[in-house]
Amino acid sequence: MNTINFGTKNSHKYFPEFMIRAFYGKKTVNYLDAKSGQTIMGPKSNNFNARIGWYSDVNEEILNKEAEQQFQQLSIVLNKKAKRKNRDFSKFKMDPDVVYRFFAYQLIRDPTYSKVLLDELTARGGIKSPRKLLLQEFQNEAIKLENAVHSITGALKEVFAVVLEPNFTDSEYIAVNVPVMVNFTDGNTYILAVSPRVAFCLVSWGLYDNLSLGLVRDDGSNFVFKTNERIMAHAIAHEPHEVLGRNSEYLKMIHQDTKSKIRSEERRVGKE
Repeated sequence: MNTINFGTKNSHKYFPEFMIRAFYGKKTVNYLDAKSGQTIMGPKSNNFNARIGWYSDVNEEILNKEAEQQFQQLSIVLNKKAKRKNRDFSKFKMDPDVVYRFFAYQLIRDPTYSKVLLDELTARGGIKSPRKLLLQEFQNEAIKLENAVHSITGALKEVFAVVLEPNFTDSEYIAVNVPVMVNFTDGNTYILAVSPRVAFCLVSWGLYDNLSLGLVRDDGSNFVFKTNERIMAHAIAHEPHEVLGRNSEYLKMIHQDTKSKIRSEERRVGKE
């Protein structure tokens, strides 16, 4: 992909740095490439998935100030509670707008989702340009335009409720860069794991009401494993295919198991 140098700072294209450090600290990142199935030793966390000038310096500040700092603090609080296996959320305070806004920025930063937006706007003539924008240009434009972020955030708030999924089990979440969509017969859910102990969900209001969900769910190890399968399936199907997880053998096992289920489903559909 052609790129234009917009800034002088290390630009984490997909993963915010605090998410990477939640899994690896300041150490070397050993991530799984879900397309090839290989575990790859990358750079240390401050340089992983970074490209100088992908985002403008102004947009780096916007992402940091408007989305990542507040969301990071919220994630840290939840991570500490999950590590201590503290299930008492009676005094827990959270501004849901922090979650909606972070999800909006991550959807913009994700190449698959932002490419859909770009193609749709171009097809409708919503982008007045003598040429089609590069994806990098579009992402920078969307980040700096408050109206675009406000529109996406507003749409998320209208359709989805915020639900927290702290992980109190011995298993750990794995992570990709984008909220992963899960389809149900009576609604949809976006799941975004941001550390081995914390996932945030946006649950469609109909599903939320039907299941009588509250702010926090605690469904145990089965939910963690199913979530990891869906995260891996998304990474297998979509760019950038990078999966974070502290246990490389577990990542390989989840990859093989998910790949096998995908092939079985493809064979089943092919026979029908």
